[in-house]
Amino acid sequence: MKVLKYNLCTKVNTGTIDEPFFADVLTPVVMGWNEVNEEIAKREAHNGEYTIEDDGQTEPEAPPSQEERISDLEDALNMILNGVTE
Repeated sequence: MKVLKYNLCTKVNTGTIDEPFFADVLTPVVMGWNEVNEEIAKREAHNGEYTIEDDGQTEPEAPPSQEERISDLEDALNMILNGVTE
């Protein structure tokens, strides 16, 4: 499965209110890849740098369509009504 990896940069005041001193804090971000998430990564990534990597996991199986679910339910109902069970 593809994932996006990048660093999110946050400015943090490590000084005081009267004498602020801002430091950059980098936080690693990992999220599943899709076109919308890639657009987010482009906007958020520190210096615009992000990677798309394979995390070694298999893609999740797509859920059955509504038509497939209805067909499976109709088949099961017919089996029950006709007295056929597995």
